[in-house]
Amino acid sequence: MEKEKNEQELQWLHHQPERLIEAYQPVIEIIVSSFFKKGFFNSKDKMDLVQEINLQLLESKIEKIKAHFNNSVKLRTYFSKVVYNTCLEIARKNPPKSPDDPGNILSNTPDNYRNPMQELALKEETLRLHGCLLALPKSRLKATLCLKAIAKIPFDQQDIQFLQSPKTEPEILSIKENLFANYSHLQLKEVFGLIADLYKKIEGKSTEGDSLRKWTNQLLDRFIYIMNGNPPHAAYSRETMKTLLQYYFAEYG
Repeated sequence: MEKEKNEQELQWLHHQPERLIEAYQPVIEIIVSSFFKKGFFNSKDKMDLVQEINLQLLESKIEKIKAHFNNSVKLRTYFSKVVYNTCLEIARKNPPKSPDDPGNILSNTPDNYRNPMQELALKEETLRLHGCLLALPKSRLKATLCLKAIAKIPFDQQDIQFLQSPKTEPEILSIKENLFANYSHLQLKEVFGLIADLYKKIEGKSTEGDSLRKWTNQLLDRFIYIMNGNPPHAAYSRETMKTLLQYYFAEYG
């Protein structure tokens, strides 16, 4: 019965798309309702949005479904994903409030007061920052330690597990004692001094805390330039970038 139903829907897809959209109206309405409940829309009428999605399906989305659907899942499942993504596209173009640039969201909006579109923007920004770090294969571990340090984020075992050796044992112990819990009371000079001592042992060359902090600020400025875009579409500063780092490391460790 279910197989026959799926085959009938496939026939409608290719020969009577209007009939398919009509049959799937309950699916569309359920997905639209979920977006309203999550707060993505506060000025649109629910049925207006349903009609907007129907129109997009007829004008372009159905043709894309025909081109890309490969029977690996049920048509209804695939169709639902298309409708979900369409809702997301409309929500991004028509946020509940005037669009905020990500830097303003971080500096002006308390966690409890961010709307769903702001939460979505924040997730996208942490993903972009992740891309920046992935572009540093040779210095990623060092960059991670230094970025955590500049934002006063506590370290954990994962951060130093590949740096531990009998040679670095005293420096690792010092970092564990001082940087594995809240260290907001420490001066940045002290924090970077501890990391510099570790890298002196690892790299076998003189490394000073001040030069390491300067390198970190240069890295931070480079990330700010990338995240702001050219031409600029955001307004990150060092302070808002430090806040984004808090969210990033909470997400990615």
